[in-house]
Amino acid sequence: MTAQQPMQTSFEPEITAFYCIYCGYMAADTAGALGVQYPANVKFVRMPCTGKTDIRYLLEAFEQGADEVYVVACPIVTAITFVEMNAVWRA
Repeated sequence: MTAQQPMQTSFEPEITAFYCIYCGYMAADTAGALGVQYPANVKFVRMPCTGKTDIRYLLEAFEQGADEVYVVACPIVTAITFVEMNAVWRA
């Protein structure tokens, strides 16, 4: 009698990526211009500023089936400046 080998399946995680319209979007746009192909299991969510990302957005991505979630953000100095400018504009 031979031992049965377990079936090997390749797991492709569903990934949701949040990125801002400044640094993150420019990086994705540059990669696209260079011909970099993104896998079908990665979904991109463009945001005005990742400094304003709410935890609810990240949790919703998991609820919608994402296995992994990551946030592409600007350097902290840029993000703080943008958030501060938003506060001034609203005043």
